[in-house]
Amino acid sequence: MHCALEKASEFIMKHFLGQFHVPARVLRNMVVVSYLGCLTACSSSTSEPYAGVVLFAPLHSTETQLRNNRHEILHRWNTQFPPGQCVYLMPDGSLLRTARLKDIGAVFKKTYGKGSGGRVDWLEWDGTLRWRFELNTEDVLLHHDIEPMENGNLLMLAWVRIPLEESKAIGCTKGSKEAPILSERIIEVDPRTDEIVWQWDAWDHTMQSLDPELPNFGVARLMTGKVDLNIRRDAGDWLHFNSISHDPHRDLIAISCRQTNEIWLIDHSTTSEEARTDSGGVRGVGGDIFARWGGDGPDHTLYHQHNARWIRDGLSGAGNLLIFNNGREDTHETSQVQEVSFDEVKKEFSVVWTYESSYHDFYSQFVSGAQRLPNGNTLICSGCQGWIFEVDPNGKTCWQYRYPVKDRLDWIFRAEKYPYPHFLDHPAE
Repeated sequence: MHCALEKASEFIMKHFLGQFHVPARVLRNMVVVSYLGCLTACSSSTSEPYAGVVLFAPLHSTETQLRNNRHEILHRWNTQFPPGQCVYLMPDGSLLRTARLKDIGAVFKKTYGKGSGGRVDWLEWDGTLRWRFELNTEDVLLHHDIEPMENGNLLMLAWVRIPLEESKAIGCTKGSKEAPILSERIIEVDPRTDEIVWQWDAWDHTMQSLDPELPNFGVARLMTGKVDLNIRRDAGDWLHFNSISHDPHRDLIAISCRQTNEIWLIDHSTTSEEARTDSGGVRGVGGDIFARWGGDGPDHTLYHQHNARWIRDGLSGAGNLLIFNNGREDTHETSQVQEVSFDEVKKEFSVVWTYESSYHDFYSQFVSGAQRLPNGNTLICSGCQGWIFEVDPNGKTCWQYRYPVKDRLDWIFRAEKYPYPHFLDHPAE
């Protein structure tokens, strides 16, 4: 058996090393096998992977897949539209899935394939539609991520078109009539009534440092609860939120703001009316940014990060944030996964655990995510590589799977691992 595995390793080192650009010193410590047409690898670590099922949906596929640790497909959901962008497996085996609609408002056309959505579907195991919510108008469009809450509601991200006259009137220097500023909105939806029960808008918390005669003039570094109207941006996509996560104990929402390379914390204890102001809620700051981490200053830490999520109760690091730090686009050196603690009294963030590869084989410029698992391991999705892998607390890989990536159409926004649904056979793995 060992001889056969050694020969397989030697064969792949000889014939595939150049193709996949994997350093020889990495492969020398790994046994490489071909499994179901994908290149996979098991490290020499004795760590055991979490015995669960992995859910993911390639960006331009209408199929959502559920696989086990053997990489076998346990189930598929086939839908009309590709994801826009996230999918979640619910405890009863149903699927909560965003959808990227083709027929969207004219100002959002340029966002198609860059996080656009428009709809959320809740599907039964057999694909039957349980519930649907759509927000797709000329002025507002759902995008990127949603968050199932403990109260049964759903938090959702939405882009909001800001008319050019309105943005110019308060000191915003960018945008045009053809490409107006797209601001960010968070809504909380009750799926039992379809009612929006809470709302927060970034546009209510702006500042500018260009014209003292215009509203909200000040110095950005002294107004940390506000958003600078004239930060760097791509086209009209002002902030580009790409993930949302809710801590039910502190009632804080964590947002990944890609354009500012920051994580923002928003107080969810406010009413919708208070969320439009800078007062109210248990922290007294209304909808202003309660705390933020990252930015483009001298201590530049985050680079176009994704999937900033609170670690849940009962898991290692509970109450901390887990973040996929995509990495510098100019050097392409490596991505990182960072676990970050937050001291609410001091409003201080501290990195307490980091995963990165010293071999520079781990890099995803876009998309991607990470998840803390019940056994203490961390599942990582390097989305541009189609690489889903699990590491133990020491950073040793104990399981991995590669989805074949031919181009960006095959990228994976995020992958998550769940306990086996109770109605599925659970084979020994």
